[in-house]
Amino acid sequence: MKKFILFICLILCSGGFCLKGGTIDHGVTSDPGSFYRDTTDKQLMLNGRIWRNLFYNVRGDQFLFTDSFLPGTLVINGKTWDNCSLRYDIYNDEIQTMSGNGIIVQLNKEMISAFSIKRDNKIYNFIKLEKDTLNPNEGYFNVLYSGSVSLLIKYQKRVLSLAVDGKYDAFEQTKRIYMVKGGRMFTISNRHSIIQLFGEYKQQIKSFLRSNKIDLSKESPDSYIPVAEFCDKLGR
Repeated sequence: MKKFILFICLILCSGGFCLKGGTIDHGVTSDPGSFYRDTTDKQLMLNGRIWRNLFYNVRGDQFLFTDSFLPGTLVINGKTWDNCSLRYDIYNDEIQTMSGNGIIVQLNKEMISAFSIKRDNKIYNFIKLEKDTLNPNEGYFNVLYSGSVSLLIKYQKRVLSLAVDGKYDAFEQTKRIYMVKGGRMFTISNRHSIIQLFGEYKQQIKSFLRSNKIDLSKESPDSYIPVAEFCDKLGR
């Protein structure tokens, strides 16, 4: 019905990598660990370039959550690989892994359609979106909810000049929350922006937020999930 939503669902369900209620359901198509036993597949995944740290003089780092490698899953050319060690460079919007001999490799972005990383027993699911005539946004987006209405987050970092003691540059992290409606992405930041987006259901949304005592916070993107689910049902 909606090309954009269909695109998200196809990516998330490729190779047994399926989103269900904000978590990943791994299919049985993958053989965990087989990747590292098969030379051809290893070359496929490590198709990229050697990473070098160009920001050693900048305070902080360019990665999401941590500069350590996290357990995760990759979808490369439609095939799902479990038990990967990954880290997400949100300054350059690139995925990295560690080769067997300890070399850090920046993976070929053109081959990756989705990935997940696990931190503190929580799985974060990401898809790669391309620009089109309706949506100027591109890159990897964290999927919190997927349906006829979807909820996405874009994490980024930028370098602030002389931000530490007036002497050192430093990384600053930002995130932007989007709702997808009618195949288009809309930035949301509070209850007003959601009500404005779904104006025809203004009273129902207000009542839902009030009765469920939902406090929306950009610092806690998960707080938007119940609202996305509710708006999804309203549109059916």
